[in-house]
Amino acid sequence: KQKMNNIYPERESTKSFFFILLGPSGVGKSTLIKRIINEFSEISYYPSYTTRSPRPGEVNGQDYFFIKESEFKQKIEQGDFIEIDRPHNSYYYGIAKEPLNTSLLVGKSFIKETAINALNELLKSDLNKFVISIFLKPIDLLDVKTRLINRNSETDQDRLKSVEKEMLYEQSCSHTIHIKHNEIDYGLQQLVKILFSYISKNP
Repeated sequence: KQKMNNIYPERESTKSFFFILLGPSGVGKSTLIKRIINEFSEISYYPSYTTRSPRPGEVNGQDYFFIKESEFKQKIEQGDFIEIDRPHNSYYYGIAKEPLNTSLLVGKSFIKETAINALNELLKSDLNKFVISIFLKPIDLLDVKTRLINRNSETDQDRLKSVEKEMLYEQSCSHTIHIKHNEIDYGLQQLVKILFSYISKNP
């Protein structure tokens, strides 16, 4: 199921959108985003900058912009980022203002997964009118925890501790989709309904 939380009744009308996915680690945000951008040309992914190294299969400029910490800090000083995060005091991540702002103004739409602090910063920025937030809520939280345990990496162990706190993000989102493990196509169907309920009304 998906529901409308309707927390942005004053939202200004726009023809382009920045769709933000939130939810606990392991719920399937990345998988759904890949399906969306592969199947629908109307929506693109907006990569963040990060100081970590690429993982196998990741492409610079497509998944992330991979830069050195010194470059990242220079961008901070230049005011290039809307939002900056350093989860678990490890690597830096940042959402750049450009070309996002210019692209949204000319009618392009994007999708991205973020943490709650990034959503809050976006809603406080000049881009707030473009933001549509969607929470992916696992029907079985134990299943999500089990998947993180099975990954057995230090990072995922840290994420395991954050799962229940991340569930509270739902109250900050404008939509909720209930996700069941192994039913990714159903989750995709519900996500598509939400995305195109906006895009189709604003040709």
